Amino acid sequence: MREVITRILQFDKLIDETEASLLGIEGLPDRYFRPFARIRAIPKQTLTALTSDIAGQIKTISEGDMTVLEFCSERLEQQHRERIIDKAELNQILQDVTTLFNEVQQADIDAELQTFILDGLESIRRGIYEFRIRGPVRLKETIGEIVGSLYVNYKTVAAAGEDESLEKFNTLFNRLTTLVTFANTSVKLLSAVATPLLPG
Repeated sequence: MREVITRILQFDKLIDETEASLLGIEGLPDRYFRPFARIRAIPKQTLTALTSDIAGQIKTISEGDMTVLEFCSERLEQQHRERIIDKAELNQILQDVTTLFNEVQQADIDAELQTFILDGLESIRRGIYEFRIRGPVRLKETIGEIVGSLYVNYKTVAAAGEDESLEKFNTLFNRLTTLVTFANTSVKLLSAVATPLLPG
C-alpha cells in the first residue's frame, strides 16, 4: 500500500513540474493547459479510493488530451534536449542493490552503519522504480536524499573506516551519481499518462 501511495504522489508531483515548465515558455497558448484539470484529478481520485483501478482513472483522459500532451512534449523538448539514461546500467545497479541489501542484512557490522547502508540502498531502489514516472529528476532527488543522510550520519560513516559493506555501497552510489550526471532533467508526463503507474 505504501508503494502505491508513493507512486501516486510522484505522479502528482510530475503534473506540477510539467505545468510549471510549460508556464515558463513565453507566449504559450492556453490550449496547451486544457488537459491539466482532468490529469490532476487522477492522483487525487485514486488517493481518495485506493481500492480503485488507476487504469480506469486514466481512461478519463481523452484522445484529444493526449494529442495536446504530445504538443506539450514537443515544446518542452525544444527547450532542453535530454541525454538518455542508460537503462541497462540502471537495471544492473538495481540488481546489485538487491544483492548488497541481502548481504548487509546478514553482515556483522555496527547497527547504526547497517541502518544507514540499508536505508541508502532502499532509497536507490525506490528512486529507480520511480524513474519510470518522473525521469532523471527523481534519481537526482535520490542522490540528494543519500547525501542528506550521509551528513546526518557522518560520525557513524567516518568511524566505519574501510568497512567492506560501506565500500560496496559507496561504489553503487558513485555509479548512480555518474549515470545521472550525464542526463538532464526532462518531463515524462506523456508516457506516465499513457502507461499504468502501478506495478503489475
